[in-house]
Amino acid sequence: MLDIGVVGLLMIAPLGQLTADAGQASAPWAQTFGSLLIQWNNMAYSIGEATLGVGGLFLCSLLFTTRLIPRFLAVGGFIGYVSLMVGMIAEIFGIHIGLMLSVPGIFFEVGLPLWLFLKGFQPEAYSGRAEVMTNVRPALATS
Repeated sequence: MLDIGVVGLLMIAPLGQLTADAGQASAPWAQTFGSLLIQWNNMAYSIGEATLGVGGLFLCSLLFTTRLIPRFLAVGGFIGYVSLMVGMIAEIFGIHIGLMLSVPGIFFEVGLPLWLFLKGFQPEAYSGRAEVMTNVRPALATS
């Protein structure tokens, strides 16, 4: 959806060239079409970001259940993505609060990479699986 919005913006330059070649620099239809292309970009962006919010909810619920990161960080991401999704849906309906509601997601978007760089994933979350895998490998190798 974000790419579709960019196509709308990229169509403005040829539109300006078309009206300049025709000698109609201020043609009313060109201004209307240009405004429509800008609205197209805004709508595609809002729909794309709302879709990102839905995908982020699945990611955060997976991180919460697997305990790969601390639960407070996963819950913060969940809150941030719900907030982003609500803000973008409000933008679609003409209520301009999307930027304000995207602020809680900043803490997860910055906090998760910092946590992973400094601490990494929690080894307790996958240490049991690693023990099972080590026990299975020798049995397969001896058969």
